[in-house]
Amino acid sequence: MLDLGAVGQEELYRALDLIVATLTRNLVRFGDAPPVVTRAQPTPLQQHAFERLGIGIVIAP
Repeated sequence: MLDLGAVGQEELYRALDLIVATLTRNLVRFGDAPPVVTRAQPTPLQQHAFERLGIGIVIAP
């Protein structure tokens, strides 16, 4: 796991922002069908960051 113990608080928040920022939710439409919501699976690092923050992630739409 990533060790952020040696960095300052500002650097920690910047790193955390980069870690969680790439978790996406997309609305996809195939032809004339109704749109479907898709969500990216979090990486193990993202999952760990959200767990440490106490934020639950719902993957299923």
